[in-house]
Amino acid sequence: MKLSSALLFFFSALGVFNGLLISCYFLIFAKQKRVQNTLLGVLLLVMSIRIGKSVYMLFVAREDRNLLVLQVGLSACFLIGISLYHYILATLKGYERIPKAWKIHFLIQAMLIAIIGMMYPYDRYPALWGNYFIQGIYTFWAFYVLRTAFVLRGVLRKLVKRDPNSTVLEYWLAFVWAGNLLILCCYILGYFYWYITSTLAFSFVLYALVLFIMSRKNAKEIFREPKEKYQSKKIVAAEACALHEKLDKVLAAEEVFTNPSLKLSDLAKLVGVPAHKLSQFLNDNLEQSFVNYINTKRISHAKNLIKAHPNYTLEVIGYESGFSSKSNFYASFKKITGQTPNQYRIENKESEGADL
Repeated sequence: MKLSSALLFFFSALGVFNGLLISCYFLIFAKQKRVQNTLLGVLLLVMSIRIGKSVYMLFVAREDRNLLVLQVGLSACFLIGISLYHYILATLKGYERIPKAWKIHFLIQAMLIAIIGMMYPYDRYPALWGNYFIQGIYTFWAFYVLRTAFVLRGVLRKLVKRDPNSTVLEYWLAFVWAGNLLILCCYILGYFYWYITSTLAFSFVLYALVLFIMSRKNAKEIFREPKEKYQSKKIVAAEACALHEKLDKVLAAEEVFTNPSLKLSDLAKLVGVPAHKLSQFLNDNLEQSFVNYINTKRISHAKNLIKAHPNYTLEVIGYESGFSSKSNFYASFKKITGQTPNQYRIENKESEGADL
């Protein structure tokens, strides 16, 4: 074996070995027996088995291969998609137990794999596996990757917009999903061109995720029990309406949004509710992040200042409205109104002239 091939084998095999170790830790040895940890362990286990099959194929001669190993690896691949989907969903919703429907789902798929494997074993039906079963398995995996993206759409939208309220846990979930997507894409690419890309991608993703959680702060945020399970404690309509009125009164009376250092916890204290409840109200009921909500109030205030004080510079108006910089003010104004502050001022002057 050439040195380059030996290094590729070592790196790929090490990724599989470490993946199996980490999965065993979450499934067997972790002190916190959380649903999320169990599902993450299952995801890593089936992924490691699938990648292990790839390493086996790459570095064992065709005539020496045991086709049962290939069948087991492909069968494990059938469970990757649903493991990813249920892990992400359980983490987002803060499930304390695995729902019965999920257990039935896993059981049905495991039985389906076992029945097909016994009726059509790889060693007797290699063409059937190569031409149909493999494509079906990857299609099933891709379907659940897309389904998981739909569940994560709010989180992904926040991260793309670089929302400062994005949490470590949200970054983690996005990384896990993106890593799964990368490995799937590498398998599809490898099917036509360079097969080893999938094994290298798995090792790369695994080590990247391990580095991400090496920080004690990150690990504590990712693997701790959620403080509040928003999905199981929805704010009822009457309470949401009362909270909205109180929030509007506080903002109108004190104009706290003009403070560029305003935080969610500061506003929650003035309104008289816990910070997590205010955050939930803004995200669930108003469908806005805290930053977007406050910036909307600031822009509304800035528009009033532009009308009332035509002699004020736009920079002064931005600072008076609560923006910490001119660039932030211009960007937010453009995003919310569709025009720059200067365009709005000119338009306002023209409308005043027309009235006269």
